[in-house]
Amino acid sequence: MPRGKPSQWHVDVGARLRERRRVLGWSMAEVAKDLDVSWQMYARYENGTARLPADAAVTLGDLFGMDLLVLLGVRQK
Repeated sequence: MPRGKPSQWHVDVGARLRERRRVLGWSMAEVAKDLDVSWQMYARYENGTARLPADAAVTLGDLFGMDLLVLLGVRQK
């Protein structure tokens, strides 16, 4: 991703991550630990300023109980 403004797709994925994490009542640090990243890195995923690796997306889908295609915005709930 070029430096500067994040893509709308990454921002949208991050918003879905944030929404689901908050519904579950989990902190960024708790989720980051399961991903084996810092909470700061996880925050960048939620803000859309860092690309979400495929393995992290799969892990988050499982962790959050979400269909991966819904998480990525390919399919509606």
